[in-house]
Amino acid sequence: MLRRVVTSPDTEQPRPKWAKRRRQALEAVAAGTAASAIAGVVLGLLSRSPRVPLIYSGDELAGLAHVTGVDETGWWFSNPRLGAPFQLEHYDFPQGGDGLQVFIVRVIGLITDNPALIMNLYFLMTFALVAAAAHLVMRQLGFSTLISASVATLYSLLPFHFWHGTPHIYRSGYFAIPVAALFIMWIGGHAGGLWRQTGPRWRDISLRWSRLGLGALAIFIVGTTDTVAAAFAPTLAGVVGLIAVFRDRDPRPFIAGLAFGIGVIAMVIVANVGTFLYVQENGANDQTVQRDIAEQEIYALKLSRVVLPSENHRIATLAELGQKPLESRIQSEGGQALGIIGVIGMVAGVLSLLRLSRRDSEALDAAPSDGTMFEPHDSANSFGVSRGTVGEQLALLRMAGSINLTAIIFAVPGGLAFILTIAGFEEIRTWNRIIVYIGFFAFVGVAIGLTLLGQWLTARNVPRWVQVAGLALVVAIGVFDQTPSKVSDADAVAEAWATDASFFTAVEAELVDDADPMLYTLPNVPYPEPSRVTYSIDYQHARAILHTERLEVSYGAMRGRPESLWQLPFERLPVPVALDALAAIGFDGVYIDAWAVGADLGRLEQILGDPGLSLGRNRLYRLGDREAQLVAEIGQASADALANEVLYPGDFILGAGFHTPGRLTNAGSFAEDAATFRIEPLGEAELTTTVVIDLLTAPVEGTVVELAMGDVVIASASSNAERQVRLVAEVTIPEGGLELRLLTNGAEYQAAGDPRRIQMAIVDMATLGPVTQELIAQLSAEDLATSLTKR
Repeated sequence: MLRRVVTSPDTEQPRPKWAKRRRQALEAVAAGTAASAIAGVVLGLLSRSPRVPLIYSGDELAGLAHVTGVDETGWWFSNPRLGAPFQLEHYDFPQGGDGLQVFIVRVIGLITDNPALIMNLYFLMTFALVAAAAHLVMRQLGFSTLISASVATLYSLLPFHFWHGTPHIYRSGYFAIPVAALFIMWIGGHAGGLWRQTGPRWRDISLRWSRLGLGALAIFIVGTTDTVAAAFAPTLAGVVGLIAVFRDRDPRPFIAGLAFGIGVIAMVIVANVGTFLYVQENGANDQTVQRDIAEQEIYALKLSRVVLPSENHRIATLAELGQKPLESRIQSEGGQALGIIGVIGMVAGVLSLLRLSRRDSEALDAAPSDGTMFEPHDSANSFGVSRGTVGEQLALLRMAGSINLTAIIFAVPGGLAFILTIAGFEEIRTWNRIIVYIGFFAFVGVAIGLTLLGQWLTARNVPRWVQVAGLALVVAIGVFDQTPSKVSDADAVAEAWATDASFFTAVEAELVDDADPMLYTLPNVPYPEPSRVTYSIDYQHARAILHTERLEVSYGAMRGRPESLWQLPFERLPVPVALDALAAIGFDGVYIDAWAVGADLGRLEQILGDPGLSLGRNRLYRLGDREAQLVAEIGQASADALANEVLYPGDFILGAGFHTPGRLTNAGSFAEDAATFRIEPLGEAELTTTVVIDLLTAPVEGTVVELAMGDVVIASASSNAERQVRLVAEVTIPEGGLELRLLTNGAEYQAAGDPRRIQMAIVDMATLGPVTQELIAQLSAEDLATSLTKR
């Protein structure tokens, strides 16, 4: 029979609360330091330079560019060195919900300007912050110092932490989760909940103000630490409060959960007020951060990935087992594994809801309603096990299990989160990341198991040093099981970093006389979140600003905004005109990522000539004195007009009659015999320009296509033997936009089995200003056929 071992009151001296708090704070610092030290060893920072990034690809590059912008501007709102000749305005991809972490990054930036060092230092700090927060909450739950430190350290070393790592640096800083979890448990009635009953009536209550204060702190740090995780806290708090209502016939827990959820949402809104003001002034962006309903299923929580070993496990056989869920159609994200220790805690919590034996049921029923065990204790027995009856331990385990079961029911594919998605919350798609909540409550279960084990061993007079050694072994097993053997190929990363540093430093040195040196980057890649299917690279062009102090690049303007939309039609101009336009705008050269353009590199080198600088994958083609030659040829006024025509063209929006309505991209679109589209000026004034439309019709020579404004036909042409039609019309586009129609008498054509009615296929639509047309008119047929992108 399990015995409760209590230290004699005569041997205890009560300590002032401030002394207890100070001691626990020092314990948290120690736990955080240990977690960071272990992480540093796992990451190999003892053998690699901290001034080189851990990973040098993918989302890591976006993170490094973000860190550079924060360091140089002081905040996340903009980055003047991306999106040249404009700048990146980051409001459409807001990070206000990560503001507390951004602030820490900004503080680190006061020490060093190296973005990789800033990133690495903060990443190490996240382990300390998570472990310290988890330790303090575990102590508040009544666990001993050693048990609290042990489970807090393991919680900070979840596979989630290493999988998201520096590429998703703000997902790695999940230190708000333990605080939110504690408040959610209080909402559910843990340790007496948020109030004391002082009389027989419902209204006879006394609020626990210190716990409400922690709730306010939880609202602040959850709402300013991680926008995604902030969505999970109100969900769990509301459901836990609702369960408590049915259990106790008391509406107060649900009201508290609702208030907590509203508070978190309000905090997120306040933290992103800059974005709301920006959208109100500039309109919504329909191309950035658009989530569809299917993504909730794609990024749902997969229990198979939770309970199986990490896909990056140190043991190859276990790693292969952890990769098995990747063979299914729904793969979700990595980093969902809890490790064997965490899985035991999670399963124990869920199974505790079943009351498997009469003894368990009786012990649970004997637990005091006010949870005396859950006030922090400094007295300990065995290897530091806190006092508490089996019933009290089981009560806490059942609460942890019920919250985890709630999280699982919401987050799995087809779970209740899907209802939230169809209710309009499709932006909250990565429900697999609720694993940081599940992980915390799982380690609460682990702490309970270790506590009960310690009490059992103490009752049998097992020496303290044996128990401490056993606890150390549990931690060692967890660390080995949860951490990867290698994060990246350190030598390859260091070599790539050094190569880029040499190249871009040389570029900036060559342009030392230019106050704001600018490069046009090829290939054109949208920012942020480019399609991995459509584009061969993602954030690679951001490498240019990581190694320089002044260099600006065209890459990185927010897609869907005028600052980026000019590049698509620009790249379809004949190369000589395009280079003249770049020179007129103020660009100093063209940068090409040889890896990204692939086989197209040879074609570009034929028309651009030999690169002025070449190193590894990097190519620089200087524009030299092209601007001076252009001004000498056409005059400064015309050169300025050329720059304006290219930067502020018309934006084509396809409407009724097109099979893919929306903004015209370089992909074109099929249309029926009558199709409507709008042209909107990217600038703030009306635009007088020439509209040029190239399209294909059915393979019948002489098919007529008309361009109409209202009932007036303003251009008409017939198809040639190659099905080609070109329409040219001069129009004035008012600030609010101009609506036009395409009409044809052509026959239908489509591929076999295609049910769509197709009579026109758009090849290109463009607006050409007078200076642009003048320069094009001077070109040879060979030059007219060249462009920076394939036609």
